[in-house]
Amino acid sequence: QLDRKFFKDLDKITMKFIWAGKKATIKKSYLQDNKCRGGFGLPAWEIYYRGPSLVWIKDWIKLENKRVLILEGHDLQIGWHAFLWNPNLKSRGTPFENL
Repeated sequence: QLDRKFFKDLDKITMKFIWAGKKATIKKSYLQDNKCRGGFGLPAWEIYYRGPSLVWIKDWIKLENKRVLILEGHDLQIGWHAFLWNPNLKSRGTPFENL
């Protein structure tokens, strides 16, 4: 897992390259903003790094991806996450409760 310091250093290197060691005349947030909003579309490295993990969360919530369903369990009528949000599914205790 990469920490925030890594991405700050990467941003510093990128900005140093763009401005060739001179003082920046445009804020980094404007450079990294989307082109349709008037930005320059420079990648925000941390968002690019964390994005793929969010795809797994989306797939897990929607339960449309067959690979995720197989990982969760082939006999399930509903996904594991339904137990978190469905008030009709009551807890039957933990498997280690009687130890």
